Amino acid sequence: MSAIITQISNRFHRFYLRQQSKWLESDERRTLVVPYTAEQVMQALAKNVKPLGEKRNKEDWQRYKFNGFMSKSHFKLTRMIREPNNFIAILKGEVLGCGQAGCIVQVSYSMFAVTRFLLFFFSLLGLFMSAVLLFWKGSATYASITLGVTILHYIVCVANYRRQKTLAFENLEQIIEEMDRSQNVY
Repeated sequence: MSAIITQISNRFHRFYLRQQSKWLESDERRTLVVPYTAEQVMQALAKNVKPLGEKRNKEDWQRYKFNGFMSKSHFKLTRMIREPNNFIAILKGEVLGCGQAGCIVQVSYSMFAVTRFLLFFFSLLGLFMSAVLLFWKGSATYASITLGVTILHYIVCVANYRRQKTLAFENLEQIIEEMDRSQNVY
């Protein structure tokens, strides 16, 4: 019996890992080609990123566009916000230098693992509750209401994550545009 439960659990986990990126588009990657060296891009990012260890101030969201971690050619950032938001996109990126001709900035997005798990869990819980209400209690009305609320919840969460992802990428593009304006490159 435990072997069957283990096998079902393993299949569910593999299904979950495959589907999470499809449902949330969490594996989206974007590439920017910029006419600056990798060092110049990392310096521009550093001016707009608040390191994780610093104490928070009320005015941080006006001064910085991101908070996070930066190394020589890698970064892991989240958008600077005023109030908590679980659906913030995590930008993981790498700046690949191509000499004096410019560089390539590769950015991938992800959602916090706990948020992804809770979204999936509550979606399954809603589906389970709909099935229980429909088959065990025999109430198609309550089952359809529960199913509708579950689907609506999922749609709103995914839309919020997509919006946060777009805002984070726009902030990254603004940093590049500021470099263009300061260098007078068009």
